Amino acid sequence: GQFDDPYQLDEKGIFDLVNLNRNDLGGIPGARRPPGEDVFTGFNLFSIALEVPTSDIFPNGIPHNGILNPRSTDSLIRVHSQITRQQTQTVDSGNVITGLSGSGSYVQVGRNALPLFNAGLVGTQRHTRYLRSSVLRDVSNFGADILFPVLVRNADALGIYKALGVPAATVTTLKGPRLDIVRAINLGRPIPVADGFTGDVITLDAAINSSFPNGRRLGGGTAPNRNQVNVNSVLLSLIVAGNPAAGLAKGVEVNDKNYLNRFPFLAPAHQGLYQGHGGINVPTEPTPPPPAP
Repeated sequence: GQFDDPYQLDEKGIFDLVNLNRNDLGGIPGARRPPGEDVFTGFNLFSIALEVPTSDIFPNGIPHNGILNPRSTDSLIRVHSQITRQQTQTVDSGNVITGLSGSGSYVQVGRNALPLFNAGLVGTQRHTRYLRSSVLRDVSNFGADILFPVLVRNADALGIYKALGVPAATVTTLKGPRLDIVRAINLGRPIPVADGFTGDVITLDAAINSSFPNGRRLGGGTAPNRNQVNVNSVLLSLIVAGNPAAGLAKGVEVNDKNYLNRFPFLAPAHQGLYQGHGGINVPTEPTPPPPAP
C-alpha cells in the first residue's frame, strides 16, 4: 500500500558534485550554501513489504546466533530485486491505466540492492547495461568501476582534493585499485570476488544485529525520523575519502515523517488534502542572492 517515501537525498548535490553544499564538502569556500534539501520530502510511494519467518530461511536455526564469525558465510542472507516487463510495449488507447499493452517475453529493465551502487560506482555510460544485466555478472561487467571509482577521478578533476589539502599520494591511492570497497560490499567475509558471488546485493549476517552495511535497517536512529545509518554519507565517504566515517555528503539526515516502530516500519503516507506538496505561496519565496566571492 501507500507509505511515505523513506529515502532522504540532496539530489541536486549528489548527482552534480559541483552543487554539493559546503557542509558536505569539508567546508570548501564557494561551495553551495547549506543546508541540503531532501527532494523526496512530501512524496508517497507504493510499497511491497514481506515478513519472512527466520525458520523459513534457517530451518535448523541461525548458525552461531549472536556470535560474529568473520571467517564464515553460513549465516549470511543476500538479497537483490529486479524489475521486468514484457519486451514490446505498444500504445493502447483502451488501457486507461498505463496507455500501453505488453507482449513478448519478460525482460529485465531495472534492479536495486545497495544504495547508490549504480550512481556512486557504475560509470554513467554503463547505467543502461547495469539496469538490464544480471547481478550474477557484476564482476565481469562492473569490476573495474568498483576498483577504480569514477567519483574519485571526478572529485580530483574538479579540484576538490586540492582545495581540501589532500596529498597527491593519497589521491593516487583513492583512484585504485580499491579492494577496500570490495571488502565492504562483502562485509569482509571470505566471499570469492567472482561472477555469481560478488555483486550488487544487500548482505545481512543474521547472526548479529543489523547495522549498515550489514543489512539496511529502516529507522532505528537517535530519533523517530532518523535511520540507524546515513547510507548516502557512509558509501560516498568510503568511495571518495576511503573512510566511511568521513562525514561527506550527509545532505538531509532526517525523514519528513516519523517511522513506524512496527512492521512494515515505513512512515504512514502523506494525506492528500493536508500534507505533502502544495501551498498558498504566501509569503513569496525570495530569489537568493549570488554567493559572496
